[in-house]
Amino acid sequence: MIEGYRLKLDRAKHHLDDLKAEIGAWEHSEPYSIVHEPDPDGTDQFLIRVRARPIPQYPFSLIVGDLIHNLRSSLDHLVHALSIRGGASQEVAHRTEFPIFKDHAEFKKRGRNKIMYLSETEQAIVESVQPYRTGDEWAFDHLWVLHSMSNIDKHRLLHPGVYALDYATQTRHENANVSVDWHFGSVEPEAVVAHYRASPIDPNLDMEVNLNPVVEVGGDRGPDATGALRLFGLMLGHVALVASNLAHATPDRPPGNDIDSKW
Repeated sequence: MIEGYRLKLDRAKHHLDDLKAEIGAWEHSEPYSIVHEPDPDGTDQFLIRVRARPIPQYPFSLIVGDLIHNLRSSLDHLVHALSIRGGASQEVAHRTEFPIFKDHAEFKKRGRNKIMYLSETEQAIVESVQPYRTGDEWAFDHLWVLHSMSNIDKHRLLHPGVYALDYATQTRHENANVSVDWHFGSVEPEAVVAHYRASPIDPNLDMEVNLNPVVEVGGDRGPDATGALRLFGLMLGHVALVASNLAHATPDRPPGNDIDSKW
């Protein structure tokens, strides 16, 4: 059943919606505080400290694991169905999967035999989206992150954390020169996320400094961290695009941005 991959994607979207709801409820519980303090060692004037309650494993880890499982298996289900259509027996098709490799040589050695019953066009699509094609950026590739998380989830819980993130800061100053050194990353149970110095532009007027990180439920994306909803939303969109192109690839219909609007 070639459309089985779509059911898996639908289920992944369902888990993403559940995660969004749980994160919303967590945020409304005031789970962290942001405090500005004098710098005790005197190297800077002030520091910003975040204290956060840890994210509970239930239900967060279970939702994330189910989301990752459905994203990964959607690709495997599709390759299985296409292999059957390409002439593979059920026994042989059970040994197929959607290969994901960061190294071209390893893909040729261990990946191509997983898709040998796919058409040339379909095989070309699979190879075109391999993480190794991004060069030094392979660790940030959505498929590689999915592959890594899927392998982790087979053996232990995938657990999101609380992060101060480098793409999300709130700043507003009045009559102030401010110099900031940010330290983005995990803030559980607490962390100093910034050191800063501030001085008035006009010494005769009051100075106002509003400098705060935006704290989110997040996870690792390759070497960096990103917000969980942003990360999994991007992964869902990417997997859906890859799967749609692969499912609809025929000799007379080359792959393109063939993707349903709901993704």
